[in-house]
Amino acid sequence: ADGCLLLYPQPEWQPIRGVRPVAVLRAGVWKIRERWEAALDRETTAILGPHVAGFHELDEPVVQAELHAAGPVVVAAAWFAPTGAPIVLAPDTRRLTHQGRTVAWVVPPGSRWSGPTDQGQALEVDGLLLRGCHDLVTALERFLPADCLGFAAGPVDQVPAGSIVLGDPARFDRASSETVLGKPATAAESRRMLEQLSGREHRVL
Repeated sequence: ADGCLLLYPQPEWQPIRGVRPVAVLRAGVWKIRERWEAALDRETTAILGPHVAGFHELDEPVVQAELHAAGPVVVAAAWFAPTGAPIVLAPDTRRLTHQGRTVAWVVPPGSRWSGPTDQGQALEVDGLLLRGCHDLVTALERFLPADCLGFAAGPVDQVPAGSIVLGDPARFDRASSETVLGKPATAAESRRMLEQLSGREHRVL
């Protein structure tokens, strides 16, 4: 897709105020930033806003204090978590909305974005509005089942060889070197599984 993706500044949620951008928190399996990237097929180049100006991690976008951007770019709200389903932008789309509230702004080439607006052609998208850290729990309940199914259906190398997988074996197609543990039927079977897992690297899906 043409253009990049910027994450609009988040409200100053406690207890992470001044510590971490909301965009790098997880809503389900994926970070809010990653959900936007998957939906729009764009990479995040910056997180906008002065809230966490000193934040820096090697695998996260830079923080940009200035609240303006030149197109082509999509400026997406960090306080909204899209489902991750593809969002197809029409040539005249200028905003993305959820339940009538603008959650992203589409800035065409030659234009500049200098702050939120409710003007322009809108496209309604599915997802979850985040009003505070407590809504990350709501996001977990909303997104986790589909996220896990998507992860399980991914390439074999997503789970390292030799891993022990807890869950329904019918939902996994992994290399024969891996051990898949289903749901234990008895307390004795639970103990045997825990003994098998003890001291070994494993993932729970």
